[in-house]
Formats: sequence, structure tokens, C-alpha cells
Amino acid sequence: MNDFNFSEYQDKALNVGCYDDSAIENRPLYYAMGLAAESGELLGEYMRALRDDKGEITPDRREKMIFEAGDCLWYLAAFVEESKLNIEFGFTDEVLCIQIINLFGYTSEILCEKQEGWKTDNYQVDQVFRCINTISRLLNTTISEVAEKNLEKLRERKEKLKQEAIERNKVKANMAPFGREAQGYG
Repeated sequence: MNDFNFSEYQDKALNVGCYDDSAIENRPLYYAMGLAAESGELLGEYMRALRDDKGEITPDRREKMIFEAGDCLWYLAAFVEESKLNIEFGFTDEVLCIQIINLFGYTSEILCEKQEGWKTDNYQVDQVFRCINTISRLLNTTISEVAEKNLEKLRERKEKLKQEAIERNKVKANMAPFGREAQGYG
């Protein structure tokens, strides 16, 4: 925990993001919903470990859970930024299942706050962070590793999207001579 700085991660994560969210009208709601969705995916991975692996978290499942925890951390960072909250995180320890369910529950509380004009306070956001941090520890990793893996994934996704855009532009450029105008119909 001592080697993790949430504000530093937040700055890096929000600068590496690869989707244009400027058209989203209610960004706090969008980020809270993203946090809920990602915590549900994390819960789903744990559920599959219980169902498919008799409760054992295999190395492959652990890696997937770390990535999902990283996605939760990214949406938390975006939500905190958009909500202009100033927070400092502490630490707690619980069992994995309870922590994931807590993560989902606290995220749901944040979503319910929408009806009251985003009266979310630092307590709820702090609890979400505590859950992600504890989940990281229970996966035998650190929140710093979760954050770094998340940043790596975001960078890779951004590069992939950039390459796909370049390829789309090449195809469009190559198709231009075959359009109606090039064939004398324009």
C-alpha cells in the first residue's frame, strides 16, 4: 500500500484513456455505471472460480481478476475526478467474496445517489477503494501491480485503436478510385 499513490495513478490512467467521453452528458453517472459493471465482472470471475475450479483461484483466473480489479480502479479514478472529490485512502482486510460483494454494493450506492443530485461523499468512494485494495492483497498482489497492469492494458488498447483507425483510413484511401466518381458516374 505504501508504494501506491492514488492521485499519481489517477493522473496516468486518465491520460492514457482511449475513448472519447466528451459527448457523454452525465459523466459521473457513466463512470459509476462503469464501476458497477466492472465490479460485476470481477464478481463473475470469482463465481466461475467457485463453480468451475472448486473455489480455487487458478493462475489464469487470478490474472483475469487482477485485470478486472484494475478496470474497477480506473472507473473509480474517473468518478473521483469527475465528482471533484479529494480523498485519501486507508486499508481494510476481509475475505475475497465479501470484498467483491462489498465493491458491488458500494458502487450500487453511488449509482443510487444520482437520484439525490450526486451527494456521494468520501466514505463511499473510500470503501470502493478499500475493496479493490483488499481484493488485490487477497489475489497475492498489490494495488500498485493492479494499477500498472491496468495502465499497460489501456496503453495497448489505445495503440490497437490507433492502428485500426490507420488501417480504416488506408482502406478508404484505396477505395476512393473505385467510387462512383472515379467510374464516371459522379
